[in-house]
Amino acid sequence: MILPQPTSDEAKRLEILRQYAILDAPPEGALDELVTLAAQICETPMAMISLVSQDRQRIIAKFGAKLGETSLDASFCGHTIQQREVFVVPDAALDERFRDNPLVIGEDCVRFYAGAPLITPEDTIIGALCVADHVPGVPTASQCETLQMLARQIMTHLELHRHTAVRKQREMAAVRLASIVEFSDDAIISKDTDGIVTSWNRGAERIFGYSASEMIGHSIMDIIPPDRAGEEPRILAKIRAGESLEHFETVRRRKDGRLIDVSVTASPIKNSHGMVIGASKIARDITGQKLAVALVFTDMAMPLMNLKRYSK
Repeated sequence: MILPQPTSDEAKRLEILRQYAILDAPPEGALDELVTLAAQICETPMAMISLVSQDRQRIIAKFGAKLGETSLDASFCGHTIQQREVFVVPDAALDERFRDNPLVIGEDCVRFYAGAPLITPEDTIIGALCVADHVPGVPTASQCETLQMLARQIMTHLELHRHTAVRKQREMAAVRLASIVEFSDDAIISKDTDGIVTSWNRGAERIFGYSASEMIGHSIMDIIPPDRAGEEPRILAKIRAGESLEHFETVRRRKDGRLIDVSVTASPIKNSHGMVIGASKIARDITGQKLAVALVFTDMAMPLMNLKRYSK
């Protein structure tokens, strides 16, 4: 028996296969009609759709076959993914690649096999649509062409599954990110390129005293002291130029009028065309840190002041 070898683009192939999120999903009932049609056209008692991972072959739809999963070593489809045409084994018992394969010498043995590769839009092969029989055989040109047509139909179905899986992953990531932003201790704020607030999390409510409803749609200038008013145009100019601002220490004004020390980090927000449409800003209240530093320096200075007083 000759074992299947990794493809030339194996790492890429496995990554693309992972994106379909179907290896460990329940069998795809919607594909059963296609494998049944493949068996009828090729006049075989068995047909399967298999996806080939790093170490196993997963059957996601089948007709007349008992297999649900096999090791990659015993896989016929592991050889199919090495080429782009229909892979045909007329008699596995006479083929050195398969004659001592457990699927060939065992009960319900496979003697004839034909597999059409499942080719993704990236031109990568992730599995095969295959038909098999217990007796030797040779498919006609028409049957091979039909297998390839059905393989393309299967890929259309799998692409829908892939897009759904990707969308769900993005939705989950967005929910997690929104939760992190909402419950962060820091103020996480977004604004447009004119400085109008478009989002305001709970951290911002706690630090600045304004509720989200009070700030969204209003100018960020509402929290900037008059003597610091010149900072905002400079910040917006950097943002419009696509530049970020890192740990900029400044002073901001709370709703109650109290001034607080903050450290600000701001980054541009870009649309799908790469145009800057706003800014994401994280502000951290460092008033307590500033006060602690001031107290430390005061405590250090007192002995020096007393030393000078007694040295006179």
